[in-house]
Amino acid sequence: MQKNEERAKEWIQKALVAFETLANQGDTRAMFALGSMYHFGVAVEVDKTKSRQWLEKGARAGDARSMNALALSMLDDASTDPRAAFDWATKAANAGDASSMALVAELCANGHGTTRNDQQALMWLKKAADAGNSAAMRRLAEHSDHGDLGGVDKTEAIKWWQKAASGGDAAAMIEMGTRLATGNGINKDEVAASRYYMSAACKGEPGGMFELARALANGRGIERDDELAALWYERASTLGNAAATNNLGLLYANGRGVERDTQKAVALFHKAAEAGNRDAMRNLAKAYREGVGLDADQAQADEWQKRAEAVAPQ
Repeated sequence: MQKNEERAKEWIQKALVAFETLANQGDTRAMFALGSMYHFGVAVEVDKTKSRQWLEKGARAGDARSMNALALSMLDDASTDPRAAFDWATKAANAGDASSMALVAELCANGHGTTRNDQQALMWLKKAADAGNSAAMRRLAEHSDHGDLGGVDKTEAIKWWQKAASGGDAAAMIEMGTRLATGNGINKDEVAASRYYMSAACKGEPGGMFELARALANGRGIERDDELAALWYERASTLGNAAATNNLGLLYANGRGVERDTQKAVALFHKAAEAGNRDAMRNLAKAYREGVGLDADQAQADEWQKRAEAVAPQ
């Protein structure tokens, strides 16, 4: 094992030397690679100074990815003038980098490094979306929903939500699923909603896993399958989704899709309640009140009920 680790380090050093040789010969891809390696500590110690140096070399050599990465690096550094970051982001955007277009839009909308300009922000968002940036599509949908950069336009919002979801944006997939499940601004279609939830879940999005599990548990738009629901709730819970933790607790409490285990149910309610989930607080209060899965304790029941009432509806 030690010999393998030594060989791996040896090859990493050789790769680093090769990148540096190429970068010194003017290869902008190598410059970007070195900048990224030093920034994230890939195969080397994190060194923001060296990272910035290589990214700046790549940026000055005309590499749009380096320009974008340099702009982001500058924005992370409170000691750097944000106007310089905006300038590099704009150069990258004008060079056709879609991520930079979205970044320039954000900076224009927030007035960071430049004067706030909603028209410019909207223009750059549309450019980024037309260039295929799904995050920009999602932002356009959000802005059309709330009128942040202009008038509210629900039809336009649905169009961009659909495009963002088709472009692979997991948050947009969940939003489309929710709208289709409820008929919010679009014809209700629970089958299509479950497909969106499945897509988001398969991308590793906890919210998508939760919604898919809920659809499976209730047989909404998809055949009811308690065991599969429990599996997806568990995955979402592992990734920190408190609502999924609570609902998994309900499955254990009722023996649906899993073997009934009231003690495990209470442990899950407690975990979700501590994470701020209102329903879990209520379920925990009920467990203490009825003595299910633990010893009855009216004081604890009252305490968790009081906490639940203090939490805004979720």
